[in-house]
Amino acid sequence: MKPRQYVIASCAVSLAGVGGAVFAADDAATAPNAGMNQVSVGAQRDALHNREALATLGVALGERAWARIGAGSARSEQTGVSRRPTLANGAAGWVGDGWAVGGAIAQRRDGARYRQTDGALALEWRASGGALGLDVAQRHAHAEGTVASSTVSGGTVFVPAAESVSGHGLGVHGTLRVGERLELSAAVMRHHFRVNSSQTGTASTVGNVIDLPGAIDSVLANQPLLARTLLASTSAVTRDEAALDRSARVGVAYRLAQTTLSAEYLVDRVHEAGDTLHSVQVKAAIGIATHWTVTPAFGRSHSAQAGGVNYGGLTASYGW
Repeated sequence: MKPRQYVIASCAVSLAGVGGAVFAADDAATAPNAGMNQVSVGAQRDALHNREALATLGVALGERAWARIGAGSARSEQTGVSRRPTLANGAAGWVGDGWAVGGAIAQRRDGARYRQTDGALALEWRASGGALGLDVAQRHAHAEGTVASSTVSGGTVFVPAAESVSGHGLGVHGTLRVGERLELSAAVMRHHFRVNSSQTGTASTVGNVIDLPGAIDSVLANQPLLARTLLASTSAVTRDEAALDRSARVGVAYRLAQTTLSAEYLVDRVHEAGDTLHSVQVKAAIGIATHWTVTPAFGRSHSAQAGGVNYGGLTASYGW
């Protein structure tokens, strides 16, 4: 049994695959959209106890269209903020002769205190030796909470705050097949975000706080709730919650009889944080029985400000 192959039109490594559409790319398929009938369940977790679990159902519609829905949950532990959002996503696309187009939308929500909606559109041109694609992304996110910050006078200020992030991104991706077994891939994405932080209630203090208005302004200017999330819990597991100005990915995959081995290197520039997240991950898509594939994944993320953390995941898929 040969594991089904996919081209991910995105820089993202999340289970949801929010950043772009998923296009079937099975050379042995008779229909252009063959390989899209699939049920999968997966989970990933890092050493900081951030985790994400997602179940998806994909179906082929006719010979060229496809659709996919997914649902799950996540937990992200950040400095002073703990989130447990529910996840929901949907995607659809069309596979033409030498081209494919797909769109996706995903939402993360933790009650009224956190919500994030991501949309993406991908257009891909295909040839026998590879593919080249264009990616467009959109994000709207909002979070509320109380932020604690130490002051230069030795006290601590607690500021009820709300923060909104919105913006769009544009990128390109490509794949190159080298022989029958080896495939190289790369993708880049550039985002433009607008961040708005505001005080939503009366601030409180502990200890000696000399300049309370100045301390509040400093807290709000630091964009603590959304824009700099990644620095507080740095790993690819929480990557989809971060506002990234620039992202780049390079990858390689090698196809064996029953297994596809792959490795990726990602570089993410965090919005206005002056730091870059580097991630390396390896995967093995293993065909264990007819229609069944399991994919373990292991990786490590590192940034100068937050250090490094290991993470891993496992996905089981049934395709027909």
